[in-house]
Order: sequence, then structure tokens, then C-alpha cells
Amino acid sequence: MAVRIRLTRTGKKNRPFHRIGVYDSTVQRDGKAIENLGHYSPVEGDDKITIDEERLRHWVEKGAKMTPTVRSLLRRHGKLEKLRLAEERRKFDRAKASRAESKAKEAAAKPEAAAEPEAAAEPEAAAEPEAAAEPEAATEPEAESPAAESSEGDAAEEKAEE
Repeated sequence: MAVRIRLTRTGKKNRPFHRIGVYDSTVQRDGKAIENLGHYSPVEGDDKITIDEERLRHWVEKGAKMTPTVRSLLRRHGKLEKLRLAEERRKFDRAKASRAESKAKEAAAKPEAAAEPEAAAEPEAAAEPEAAAEPEAATEPEAESPAAESSEGDAAEEKAEE
């Protein structure tokens, strides 16, 4: 059941008055509310909002979505800042839970994946001694060539001194 926090219009003609309530998203505009949280009076000079912030926070934490109109009213009257913290906390908790869930899945997959590389590592282990011998052979001539160059350089220096 998707739950929305929205306005219901009451009042007389040309004298609007709105109730702020929690509704199932499928209920019509003036349908039955799950819970009334407060009211809003947009009449000129009396632009006033009254809301039970504790219950509003409760519903937001449970996942109720505010309509854009309710969100703008709360922002205009300075009541949204407190709720924003609750929403951010809820998003952080969801992200933390999803990360923990993905780590648990990875941990469950690692034992299966670890068994496969061990079987594949055995043929590679036999090939490693051959590969290890090749780099040694490649480094030996390089080691000789710098020494040969330095001895040739020393001989050239001695001739230059004489």
C-alpha cells in the first residue's frame, strides 16, 4: 500500500480550508484519511499551518511520500528542515542495509569462487618454474653488459689521462 501525505479541501465556497492527512494513494481527493496530521488555512491574512510534527515524522520514516504541495507548504512555514533530517537518515539506513546485503551475497559467493581458482592454479603452478627460469636468463646478459661498459669506460679514461 503506497501512502501519501496530501491535502483534503474543506471549507465554504471562496473560503478554502485544507486538512493535511495520510492517505492511501488510491483514495480520492476528499476520501477517508488513515490519519489527519493537521490543517492549513490559505485565507489572506490568516495564512497559517498547524501540524503534528511528531506524527508527520513517524509517517515519513515509515515511507510515506509528501505531495509537492504539502512539501512546499512545510518548507514555506519552516517545518520541512526537521523532516529533511529524518528523510536523510532513512535514506542512509536503506543504503547501509543494501550495502550489508550485497556484502553478505559476496561473502556467500566467495567460497564457491575460491574453490574454482585453486583447481585452475595447479596447472599454472607447474608452468611457474619454467617462467621463473626465463627472467633469470634475461637478467644475466644485462648484468654483464653494464660491467663490460664500465670496464671499457675505465680503459678510455686511463688513456685520456696519459
